Amino acid sequence: EEKDITSEPVLSNGAMDAVSESTTKEFIIVSIDLELNNIVGTLPDEIGFLTDCTVLGLFGNDLSGTIPTTIGKMVALNKLWLEENDLGGSLPSEI
Repeated sequence: EEKDITSEPVLSNGAMDAVSESTTKEFIIVSIDLELNNIVGTLPDEIGFLTDCTVLGLFGNDLSGTIPTTIGKMVALNKLWLEENDLGGSLPSEI
């Protein structure tokens, strides 16, 4: 059974909620575009649970820390926009 997730954001304005494995078993998330949404915090390791996600757009927020290596588990990912944040380090080799 498919569910409409437009009213159930995984990542929300002003906060980044952890994505749980059970969330991704209920929903198939294929695109996240939250550019310029004032999101503060770090990218959670659970981002790797989004294995069907092809687009991750988090440009122009206030994300900090490093990009977790678990992002390499996002095997369908083909567009990644993380610029204009406070992320440090380099892209994990897993990408």
